[in-house]
Amino acid sequence: MKLRFTINFFVLASFCLVFMSNSGGRASIFGEGNTGAPGDDSKTCASCHGGGDFGAEIEIKMFDMTGSEVSEYLGGETYTVQAQITTTSTPGGYGLQMVGLIDNGDVDTEGFSNPSSNSQIVSAMGRTYLEQQGLSSSDVFESDWTAPVNGSGSVSFYAAGHASNANGSTNGDDSTQSSITFQETTVSNTLDEQLQLTVYPNPVDNFTTIKWGNDKAVNISVSDITGKVVMNTEALGTQTELNLSSLNTGIYFLSIIDNSNNRKTVQKITKR
Repeated sequence: MKLRFTINFFVLASFCLVFMSNSGGRASIFGEGNTGAPGDDSKTCASCHGGGDFGAEIEIKMFDMTGSEVSEYLGGETYTVQAQITTTSTPGGYGLQMVGLIDNGDVDTEGFSNPSSNSQIVSAMGRTYLEQQGLSSSDVFESDWTAPVNGSGSVSFYAAGHASNANGSTNGDDSTQSSITFQETTVSNTLDEQLQLTVYPNPVDNFTTIKWGNDKAVNISVSDITGKVVMNTEALGTQTELNLSSLNTGIYFLSIIDNSNNRKTVQKITKR
């Protein structure tokens, strides 16, 4: 019995050591989903990471294309899904894995795309996961997410993560997990009448060109994912160029309003 215990302990220790030395994420390294979702492997971050007390908690949110937080989704629409690991003290880094499932049958939504720079999208166990790409210095992990077709019903996101002391082992880390459910709606929040808007290049490094479908005066604003306006300008004609070099890398929402009839169009842009 003692020998068996010793061997099992050695296997678990080796398992955790490999995980730490390959911190690309559970799905990418071991081909496992460990979010705590129904049908995932029973292991989560807490199976290896522990002993620390950073007060870690995961908060999952969804934003529409205007940057507004939502509690419902419309079938076929694209949103931004964000998981943030909040802490009461500052760790050395963060890790996360998240999956989205249709509640009826716990079916993978397969909706993730365009992950943030600290994240990657990985297929494992017949599901699609958003997870860390190495130990992250940022506590925010996010991705575009395209909702399933109308009639799919409620969708739940499950996430497990950890705040790491980055000491090269799993000891002294703090693990956490969370889930949230979004109901389906049949009401769109987008405006029916929209300008014919073209933005290129997107993603953008420094400069991007904006074209709209009429020769009118327009107001152009850029907001971050919290809804804060970080840039605002007026433009005439049918196109203009924006200098976004002062903005940090990340996801922003460009709004253009036709001042003559108050028509508004919103487009998501990514600053590299």
